[in-house]
Amino acid sequence: MDYIKERCPDLDILSVQMYGDLPNLPYLIKKFGWNGPYMVTEWGATGHWEVPTTDWGAPIEENSSLKANNYLKRYQGGIAADSLQCIGSYVFLWGNKQERTPTWYGIFLENGKETESVDVMHYLWNRKWPENRTPSIEKFVIEGKTAYDNVTLKKKKNSTVPF
Repeated sequence: MDYIKERCPDLDILSVQMYGDLPNLPYLIKKFGWNGPYMVTEWGATGHWEVPTTDWGAPIEENSSLKANNYLKRYQGGIAADSLQCIGSYVFLWGNKQERTPTWYGIFLENGKETESVDVMHYLWNRKWPENRTPSIEKFVIEGKTAYDNVTLKKKKNSTVPF
């Protein structure tokens, strides 16, 4: 922050991109001495570099319900909590894109259907939940295990996925 203030003294607005740690942004802004306005120009799902990985190194994508809860928590803690300096934000990604997986960052599916994160954004913008809510996930398991349990499947063996 000192480097920015020294090299860019005429800077009017600070741009910040932040994901998992977004609720700490107001604290960090004050800690590092930024006194002007700032905008969160990119925020959203937990980044693939911020999540636990499987034993074989694959990042574990959060399910859509956990993502939606994190969108709500991040917006309330990292953007709405600082209405004096934070002048707005851009959620990433209001659309669909293949990055790591087809569902990691986009809040719409490839077919245009909405995820729970769209419901959260509707709530944040309108101060009420949409009448027709997107389905939520209670649990997502294979053989009673989640991705955090390092699920491995045997070739030519059936596995159980409860619905």
